[in-house]
Amino acid sequence: MEGALVLAVAPNSAADRAGLVHGDVILRMSDDQYGRPIHIDGRRSRSRLPGDDGAVEIEFEIWRNQMRSAVKVIFR
Repeated sequence: MEGALVLAVAPNSAADRAGLVHGDVILRMSDDQYGRPIHIDGRRSRSRLPGDDGAVEIEFEIWRNQMRSAVKVIFR
């Protein structure tokens, strides 16, 4: 299995509010509005949430406790 290991989560960050924790493995990220995979390449191409003044919601597929699950993170 390949992914990005979460080494730390800043208190009160978008990741913290969404419930990501140390030790989670991020397997995939997708744009929640369109379901497209998001490639990490340094560009800031994210979809905005309707009526939310620039907020972006991204769904992360994670591996935790030997199980896959989804976490939605809202970036402001």
